[in-house]
Amino acid sequence: MAPGTDYVDLITKAVARRFSEVSFKIYNPAIQVKKRLKSGLISTKSKPLHPGLVFLYCTLNKELHDFIRDTEGCYGFIGATRGSIKRQIKKPKPIPVEEVESIIKKEKEEQEKADKEFEDLENWDKGSFGKPVEDSELMLINKIKKQVKKSTSKGASSNDTFTLGASVHVLSGPFAGFTGSLLEVNRKNKKVTVQMTLFGKESFVDLDFDQIEALNT
Repeated sequence: MAPGTDYVDLITKAVARRFSEVSFKIYNPAIQVKKRLKSGLISTKSKPLHPGLVFLYCTLNKELHDFIRDTEGCYGFIGATRGSIKRQIKKPKPIPVEEVESIIKKEKEEQEKADKEFEDLENWDKGSFGKPVEDSELMLINKIKKQVKKSTSKGASSNDTFTLGASVHVLSGPFAGFTGSLLEVNRKNKKVTVQMTLFGKESFVDLDFDQIEALNT
């Protein structure tokens, strides 16, 4: 059977109303996954271990089979076809008790694993500072801003040394690590043309100001 998330409640209530005398249980192996939202609240969502499948425990006759099959959200049973053409029924093969116990055990293990991952993430987010994750993120952002500001001011002062013929070192991009000499400087667009030797040949590469630094001569 291939139900949606709400199918379990739907079919359980429907069968209970229509077949009150039938012993019927439905099992949908799933774990509850927790996630911390930006608002600080914890969201919990159900994650099926076998998406699209549920397990039924009942005595399946033709009437019950057809009722479940025709319920919205059910795409059919997994099993071999039985009966005549007019009274065909796809009768599922019973699952051994050992296999059911194995599925239940797996569900428990996966739930414990998910809970531990959430707990570890919570502890990591708080960090060694003993502060909420928001404070740690703010500290990191401020640190990055300061570094960018220093880098920008440093780059601005070094731009004055970008003169024709000056030796430069490429800091970033596909040519990072190469050195060459300035052939052209466009201060308006903050771009330069660098002459360098690539694979034994003289080449000309256009770069941005922030991709190079002047070498001390």
